[in-house]
Amino acid sequence: MADREKIKAFVQDVLGCGCAEEVFKVIELRHKRKGDVKYDRINIGNRLLVYVLRADDPAFIGEELPGMLSEGLKERDSGGFNRFRLVLATGVPSAGVAATNAYKATGLADDRLFLHVVHPAQIKF
Repeated sequence: MADREKIKAFVQDVLGCGCAEEVFKVIELRHKRKGDVKYDRINIGNRLLVYVLRADDPAFIGEELPGMLSEGLKERDSGGFNRFRLVLATGVPSAGVAATNAYKATGLADDRLFLHVVHPAQIKF
């Protein structure tokens, strides 16, 4: 499946994941919705959990990102994942600043949680 290779390339090349090759035998992509928030949920080998949110409105991001971080952490811990990466895909620099500020304000950061801000053109799946 072409999407599998595109997801693998995104996770390795854009997010910098150094997961072992066998982890990529399982790649699951699901389109999810929580309230007004639509995002992609990616499971890599039952070890890495990735949420991809596409948004440009800094106010929306500031309001929704803390809940997404909290939900992702809960799923990471209850599902036995090693890492959780929340990806914000945006072409608006102020949206990236809003995401970083919201991330820091949550106090949820640990060594297995990562926030990535990428340009939407970097997502090819």
